[in-house]
Parts: sequence; C-alpha cells; structure tokens
Amino acid sequence: MTTILRRYHSVARCTLLGEMIEDTSTRYYYRPHLGPELTFVDKEAPAIHLKPCPACADWFANRRS
Repeated sequence: MTTILRRYHSVARCTLLGEMIEDTSTRYYYRPHLGPELTFVDKEAPAIHLKPCPACADWFANRRS
C-alpha cells in the first residue's frame, strides 16, 4: 500500500491524505481515509510526497528500519 502525504506548513506535521489508487503522469489518484470519494493531487505540488519526510510523525521510525 502506498500512501500520499501533504505538508501544510513548515512547522506543522504532515497529514495523511489516503491510499494511492492510480498513478498517472501528472496526478496521484487516491481514496481519502476519511471518505469514500476518489480524489487527486498534482504530482508537481511541492507539499505532496509518498515517503515520510522529517515533518512526518513516523519519519524517525522509518529511518531505523
């Protein structure tokens, strides 16, 4: 399962958007964890990422493995 994350501000933690359903050349389509509707985000958006970053809550746990 690949999840999509978004960083909102430089001091805030990243937010889990949901599970990726489809990956196109310009967008990630995902199912939000708080709703049934399929939605998307642009891949070029600088706040969107698939792997945990230092602002993600589980970044330190993922670094150890």
